[in-house]
Amino acid sequence: GVLFAVRAGRCLIGDEMGLGKTAQAIASAEVMANLFGIERVLIVCPTSLKHQWKNEIGRFTNRTARVIEGDKVKRTEAFADTEPFFKITNYDTVYMDLDAIAAWSPDLVILDEAQRIKNWATRVARSVKSIQTPYAVVLTGTPLENRLEELISIVQFVDPHRLGPTFRLLHNHQVRDDDGKVVGYRDLDRIGQTLAPVLLRRQKDQVLDQLPERIENTIFVPMTPYQRDLHTEN
Repeated sequence: GVLFAVRAGRCLIGDEMGLGKTAQAIASAEVMANLFGIERVLIVCPTSLKHQWKNEIGRFTNRTARVIEGDKVKRTEAFADTEPFFKITNYDTVYMDLDAIAAWSPDLVILDEAQRIKNWATRVARSVKSIQTPYAVVLTGTPLENRLEELISIVQFVDPHRLGPTFRLLHNHQVRDDDGKVVGYRDLDRIGQTLAPVLLRRQKDQVLDQLPERIENTIFVPMTPYQRDLHTEN
């Protein structure tokens, strides 16, 4: 996955959940730093995952990382800080910080849970797609959930020209009934071939022999006084 991302420069890693997309993205940034000299990495993720990303960066690298948070003034100051290699922000504030992001000018953007931009009509999707960067690693365990338009919107961030005009793509691959309602899709293997240079999608059974043995830990958590009282009553 790391070699695929580095070779592509801009790619979508759509591995099934549990196959280490976070570690692959962090390792890709490290290789790009060594080979391409990148110095500024922006991670965009859901708010609940920002500090988890910082912890994982500390676990796997010696790089500095800063979580962007607070009001507009604090976020602007954080983006102006040139020291951190990684800066971690959330989708909901990107549209307000586009000027600060552009001034910082990230070399690599990592999008986590990229299904957040699956609807191209939303402010979040438009804002994220306006970020200019030479390298991109997009992560999602569900590159296509319901409609083909969702995949198109995500791929547009990776390569806006990869799938060609949207109206033509939908015309070629949608199946409609007599009333014009979309009832299915056809020739999706052609889309897969078109995306092969930028999309990596693996499921657990495909790479199970490459994974370490499962480790199970049992952790005993003491009951609170309230829980003990309930347990005694029962």
